[in-house]
Amino acid sequence: MQPLNLRIRFDELLSFSDIDGKELKKTQRKVGREVQKIARKLVSKRAVSKPGELPGMNTGKLRKAISYRPSRSGFSVGISSRA
Repeated sequence: MQPLNLRIRFDELLSFSDIDGKELKKTQRKVGREVQKIARKLVSKRAVSKPGELPGMNTGKLRKAISYRPSRSGFSVGISSRA
């Protein structure tokens, strides 16, 4: 699986006031949920893991601990485990 590489180009320059923060946060939350879903699926394998593999699921604590959180400004979102 390759890391997400996204490039966006605009025809004219944007200033900070041109960006709608509410819509930006809404979109970041949507992206965060999708990445959270993928991460949870990757660690949900019901088996004993081999060295170098993602951990196998015994209790599901790691899967449940994976969460996302948008920043206050709305320009980024973080994915982490609370374990």
